[in-house]
Formats: sequence, structure tokens, C-alpha cells
Amino acid sequence: MKTIQKLEFVSGVFTFLFALPNIYLTYIFFADWIRDSKTSIEEVLVGPILFLVTPALLVFIGVVFQTLKQWKIGFVIIFISGGWLTFTHLLGFLLGSVFNGYLLLGILPGLFAFTTIILAFFNLILTLNKSKELSQIDMV
Repeated sequence: MKTIQKLEFVSGVFTFLFALPNIYLTYIFFADWIRDSKTSIEEVLVGPILFLVTPALLVFIGVVFQTLKQWKIGFVIIFISGGWLTFTHLLGFLLGSVFNGYLLLGILPGLFAFTTIILAFFNLILTLNKSKELSQIDMV
């Protein structure tokens, strides 16, 4: 495995690992509110799962396909999920909603999420660096 592939693999693993604590930290923050209101846990946790953990998991799966299995579909998965993750959070930061949410939740979930976004963007750059393969995408 080349150095860039190792870096890409490690970045993909840590993208997913840094996304996971946001579910727990969000639950901890909203635990009292969930008990006092008629809101279910699923309603509170759908945001972190849908917009952070699922795309981070797809980045990890794409990295495994691309670096370990040498399948070109990994590039597509990383490009779509890493781009989605980066775009949604960049747009959210620009509109202020993500920033306000992380201020509300505290610094720790914000740091984990911000690190996840930076790693996903870094992984996206590493993947796009392989521009020779871009024109030769086979789905398997």
C-alpha cells in the first residue's frame, strides 16, 4: 500500500470514529428535555445520524473499497458522501444553524463534528488527487 493510500485509509477511519461520539453527546445534552417533553429519542438523534454519522460511515466504506479492495466504486462513494458531508455542514455553518447548534450543545460535540468535517474534506481531496482514475471509473 502506498503512503497516500495509508493516509486515505486512516483519514477515512477517523472520519467515522470522530462522528460517533456526537450521537452520545447529543443524547446526554437532550436527556432531560426528552424526559420532560413528548419528544422521542429518535426525533432528537435523527439529525446527527442523518447528517453526520451516516455520511461518515459511507466515507469509511468507500475508503475500504478503494484502498483495500482496489474497487473504483469506492471513489464514487467517497466523492458523494464526503461531498455531501462537507457541503451540508459548510452550508449550515454559513447559515449559522450548525454553529448555533454546536454552541447550544457545547464545545465537545462541535469539536468532534468539526474534526469529522475536516477529515472528510481531507479524504475528498486525497481521493480527487487520483485524477487519472476519474476518467476510468468502472463500477466494480
